[in-house]
Amino acid sequence: MLSEKLKKETLESHQALEKVLIQKIKSVNTLEDYSEILNWFYNFYSPIESQVDQYISENILNDYSQRRKSASLAHDIISVNGTLPENPRQTGVQIENVYDALGALYVMEGSTIGGSIISKMISDRLGLQNKEFLTYFNSYGENTMSMWKSFKESLDQFPATGEQQLRVVKSANNTFKHFKLLITQHEQQNQL
Repeated sequence: MLSEKLKKETLESHQALEKVLIQKIKSVNTLEDYSEILNWFYNFYSPIESQVDQYISENILNDYSQRRKSASLAHDIISVNGTLPENPRQTGVQIENVYDALGALYVMEGSTIGGSIISKMISDRLGLQNKEFLTYFNSYGENTMSMWKSFKESLDQFPATGEQQLRVVKSANNTFKHFKLLITQHEQQNQL
């Protein structure tokens, strides 16, 4: 099963990103801090989604249009009076075929699982009663687990040879690593 292979073979890069991201989320004290995190996600996901669009359609993932994240990130940035990046920067993630696209989507869809936990952390830290600021992290609401299950089923049913599956895994690992790199580079720049 491709979904199990992805879980096992991306565990290290997934945990490395999660460690850096959770540490940053725990330091959120203001709406500006939260806006900064939203901007990281937007700057990272928006260019990837544009690339994924070239290879994934409703024919491959019948609910693909529901799985796009940039609009909810933009909504949240604007809701906290943040500034929406005009030109999201290149992320280092290159999507050259459907297998690369599936690997990147695995990372983006997987992030919805932790989203409800992150949403609660941010809401508690900032005393937010209004969930309108948290649409990205609450992306599927009560349907989060069923959407994740549906995505994994689609992955497992997608025809892919062993070499093509390795390409999906490589893309997912690359996506995790580049997102971590974006965060750590930003943190290093802030310390200068």
